[in-house]
Amino acid sequence: KGAFLLRLMEESVGREKWDQFLRAYFDAHGFHSMTTAAFLAELDSTLPELATKLNLDEWIFGPGLPSNCPVPQSTAIAKVVRAAQLWNETSNLASLDSVGWSSHERVAFIEALPQLTPVLMSELDAHFHFSESGNSEVLAAWLRKAAQEQYRDAYPAIERFLKSQGRRKFLRPIYEALAKHPED
Repeated sequence: KGAFLLRLMEESVGREKWDQFLRAYFDAHGFHSMTTAAFLAELDSTLPELATKLNLDEWIFGPGLPSNCPVPQSTAIAKVVRAAQLWNETSNLASLDSVGWSSHERVAFIEALPQLTPVLMSELDAHFHFSESGNSEVLAAWLRKAAQEQYRDAYPAIERFLKSQGRRKFLRPIYEALAKHPED
């Protein structure tokens, strides 16, 4: 919540003004304790427009994230989602520039895929080797997709994963996907 608030403050006053505030703040208060009341007083004297503009009371004293919480945007993830859409339109695996994709990007790609046939699942698996991924996040996303699409070539990998992984965050979505098909 604190990181989102700082991001919102920066977005509200602009990077240059925010950098000036931070430099002055750390010059004056570096390596000293700070209370919430003292910080709010400092903020009010330096950037008074923020107190009313951002509804700081809700941010600092209220539960959860306020409605004006910034929404993080990732150009890397957006690019990967677009690659999944492009692949869906063209089925051209050679056009995918996946070299250097992080595990987060691979998961985003899998999650952005539309409903697929077993043949298309097989092509993707042959290209990316998702069923043999050593990364549990990537493997779980792929195996959930495989269970949803009844990509039976991945069922041995699903069985191995379910028998070796104990984390509920990975297991539950796969079991739920399998449960949607009574024959599975």
